[in-house]
Amino acid sequence: MIIRKFIKLITISMILMMCLSGCATKTTKTTSKVVINTEETVSEPTGTDWAKEAVFYEIFVRAFYDSDGDGIGDFNGITEKVDYLKELGVNAVWLMPIMETTTYHGYDIVDYYQTNPEYGSMDDFKNMLKTLHDNDIRVIIDYVANHTSDENQWFKEGIADVNSEYRDFYTFYTAKPELKDTSILRGNGEYKTYYIGYFDSIMPDLNYTNQAVRDEMKDVAKYWLDIGVDGFRLDASMHIDDEDPEVSYSWWREFTSYVKEINDEAFIVGENWDSNYKVIAPFYSTMDSSFDFPIQSLIENMSKGTVGDIVGIYNKQIEAYEEAAAEEGSVIKEPIVSTMLGNHDVNRIASKLDGDAASAKVAANLQFTLPGTPFIYYGEEIGQLGRGDDHNKRESFEWYANVNGEGQATQFAGKSTKALYILPNDGISYEEQVGKDDSMLEHYKKLIKMRKENTVLATGEYTSLGIYNNLYAYSVKGAEDGSKILVVHNLKTEDATFNLLVDGEDIYNGTKVSKADNYKINAKSMLILKYSDDTTPLDSSQFESVESGEYSVTIKVTLPEGTPMEDNIYIVGNFNSWNECDEEYIMTRTSDTTCEITISGTAKSSMEFKFTRGSWDMREQNAAHEDKIGEEQKENRSYLYEKDK
Repeated sequence: MIIRKFIKLITISMILMMCLSGCATKTTKTTSKVVINTEETVSEPTGTDWAKEAVFYEIFVRAFYDSDGDGIGDFNGITEKVDYLKELGVNAVWLMPIMETTTYHGYDIVDYYQTNPEYGSMDDFKNMLKTLHDNDIRVIIDYVANHTSDENQWFKEGIADVNSEYRDFYTFYTAKPELKDTSILRGNGEYKTYYIGYFDSIMPDLNYTNQAVRDEMKDVAKYWLDIGVDGFRLDASMHIDDEDPEVSYSWWREFTSYVKEINDEAFIVGENWDSNYKVIAPFYSTMDSSFDFPIQSLIENMSKGTVGDIVGIYNKQIEAYEEAAAEEGSVIKEPIVSTMLGNHDVNRIASKLDGDAASAKVAANLQFTLPGTPFIYYGEEIGQLGRGDDHNKRESFEWYANVNGEGQATQFAGKSTKALYILPNDGISYEEQVGKDDSMLEHYKKLIKMRKENTVLATGEYTSLGIYNNLYAYSVKGAEDGSKILVVHNLKTEDATFNLLVDGEDIYNGTKVSKADNYKINAKSMLILKYSDDTTPLDSSQFESVESGEYSVTIKVTLPEGTPMEDNIYIVGNFNSWNECDEEYIMTRTSDTTCEITISGTAKSSMEFKFTRGSWDMREQNAAHEDKIGEEQKENRSYLYEKDK
């Protein structure tokens, strides 16, 4: 989804945009709510164990491989490239939207029962699905349930006719209401009707207080399950009803129970995008899995050299997720956390790390040696770059050194958008990396192979062993076979040594390792050691628990001249679940053109933030002081709590 809030970390220099002020108040809808069916059938899902040990690959079909020479990737292109997926080692794929749409990205669905004709026919899709299944690769598809296209027949009929059966499929207003977040209100001049569209005016939100909507969307799921898909990635799953989260929770419980009755092996993973795991936790009573956005941020910071206790934080999260899964009415029994370094909505991890291949390898090392089901965003495995405009985060997979050859998708053929990061002979392509031992591609292959051959990494018990200089260490123990693995990451740019107290096998390199004082671990690399000794693998006098405690930072902002003194300036971030109008975080005005606020945080944690003047319509200028009124300043700012400042 084209998320409006979260993206890339930048510096703390800041200037806010000039705009209107204040938070609006809520009004009552003129259309009555339909009473929803609150009786939820709780299924007994048992068939998603496969997802715990899977390695997923996210594919933007348009950008992957073009089978017919029109520049647009397609279903047949994926079919032709099944050998590449096998070569890489993934055993599951997530396909971004494949249904009929009006946009290049596909997140506005015109018809849920038709394929995107640019990608191919339904027969092409079925053939691709069969080919992937025949090669032991499962397939989940994007399920866009929060909204439809404004070209969807339901919406066209509903907005045109107050008596239409589809009128209550959406949230319409006959008079302009006052809403807390005015940016989600859309208007239609022809019909003089307003409606809710959280992401865009062309994406009107469905109304899940209407049971008819729920029934229709369950029929959509059944249609694709009957075709043979293995589950769904739930787009914008936390935004089903922003006014009342209980509507979101009840819908997803109803949906998951329904899906499991059809296929108990179907895997359901949600895009519950929040930096606070406590906000994500309730969704673990409603679906199998959720993407772990807090861990994503930690991996990025650690890849830049910050030593943090990511296993300790993960274990704290999983306790909350397990509690949610154990609640009365939960439709799952065991949470499956899904990890990623990036996706189609954020700057690519290689760009976040300024193109440093060693740091990008550290990020992959962390992801594949941590618990959770790893998802790879296509192109990560060759170190592709991409940032800024959404189009440029989704540029085509690079197959050839000269970016020209059979099957190379140009993705935006016939469009004005220019690819900025697909460059010839830059070392970033399949052709330039395949078979080269030190390449990003071969690194990913080894990591995937290692994880698949050592399932303890997916199912074992993780324990943090602490930090020592540049190093961060943890252990993994198999619950059933008692297997033991030691993981030590060197996150810095200098080599380091430590006392290794056990013999074992380096399962990444396939070599024997003997215990030794001053064992050397190279800069930006790892040791992943399988061992059998019952003794502690590391010297406890060296490795200590990660530093705890709180620090604070005072953030000072310079405002444009003429900003009214009565206007509230808000700091918005992961510390308040990105509430754009939170009275607790109104900054103190220190002059006509300055304001400030002090924010506290736990040591080694990262604060991400932006500034608003009451809504997401009222955001900042960008770092170049370019006027962004009416557009979005997408880059998050960041502060790492290492000392008071």
